[in-house]
Amino acid sequence: MTMLYACKTSAEPEVINEIHDSVIGLVPMHADYPVYETEKECVEKADLVFSGIIESMSFEMLDIKESNGKDPLTGLEKSSPIPYTLYTIKIDEMYKGKSDTEEIVVKCIGGKSEETIYQSDFLEKLKEGSSYLFLVSTYENTYPSPINPEQGVIELSGEKNEFAKSIIKECNSCAHESEGDTSVSSSIDYDAMDTLEGVQLSIEEGTLSSTGATFILYNGSDYDIRLYPEPEKTAFHVFKDSEWVNVKDETYNMTLRVLKISPSTEWKIEAPWGNRLGELPEGKYRYVRCFTSRGKEYCVTCEFEI
Repeated sequence: MTMLYACKTSAEPEVINEIHDSVIGLVPMHADYPVYETEKECVEKADLVFSGIIESMSFEMLDIKESNGKDPLTGLEKSSPIPYTLYTIKIDEMYKGKSDTEEIVVKCIGGKSEETIYQSDFLEKLKEGSSYLFLVSTYENTYPSPINPEQGVIELSGEKNEFAKSIIKECNSCAHESEGDTSVSSSIDYDAMDTLEGVQLSIEEGTLSSTGATFILYNGSDYDIRLYPEPEKTAFHVFKDSEWVNVKDETYNMTLRVLKISPSTEWKIEAPWGNRLGELPEGKYRYVRCFTSRGKEYCVTCEFEI
C-alpha cells in the first residue's frame, strides 16, 4: 500500500526561479512504497515492464480513490484530488505485458502547477527526452504508476545498468516459464511468424563453408530492431524428410547482449558451427533469427546449401 504525506513550506527563491517564474510555494510529497528484495519480486509486482523515452509531461490533479473506507492504493480515508505528473512515453521495447499503442501515459505523484511545486522522488528523477526502464502497475480507472521510485523507474543512459539488465533477464525467464519448456528452438513455429518488410538475412560472400559462415542482418525497414541473447531467438535447421528439422546447437546464438540495429545499418553474425558439429554433410540448411520492433516479434531466415 502507498501512504501519502504532504506539508507546505516556503521555497528558496533561487530554486523556484529555475523551475517556474511564478512558483510561490513548495509542497514536499512523501509516499511509503513497498520495496522488493529481488528482481523476481519486482517483475511479479509489475503488470507492465517496458523501456521508452519521455516525450512530454503535463500536470493534473487526480482523484484516484477507488474504494470505500481506506483506499488500498493511496491510503486515503476520503476522496481527495492528488497532484500528479502525467508522462507520455514512446514505447521502445515491451518486456512484460502488452500495449495496443506505441505510446503510454504513466502517472507519478508530484508535479508543477502555476503556483506550487509538489516535490517528489519521481519529479526529481524523470526528465523529458530521457530514456528509462519502467515497471508499472495498471489500474482499471486511472493511469498506470511505477511500483516505486527506486525500482519502478530505471534511467537508461548508454549501456543499460546492471539492475535493468537483471530485470530484463527476469522478464524473459518468467515468460519462458509461463510458456513451458522453450529451451529448444524448434518449439517456436518460425514459419508462422511475421516478417518485417526491408529486414534481410544473407551470407557474406566468400564465408560459407561446411564448418561455418558469416551472416549479415540488414535493417532496411523504417524502424529500429533489436536482437536478444536468448537461445530460442535463433535456430539452425536442416531440411530432412520434407520438413525443417532443428539442429540442437547453440553456437549460432552469438549475441551476448541486447543489440539495437538502426534503419539502413547491418550487423554481422559469426556462426562457427564446426566448433561443435564438425563439418556439415551436403544438404539444405537455414538460419533463423528472431528480433523485435515496436513491441512485436518477427523473424527472418536465410536458406543455403552445402
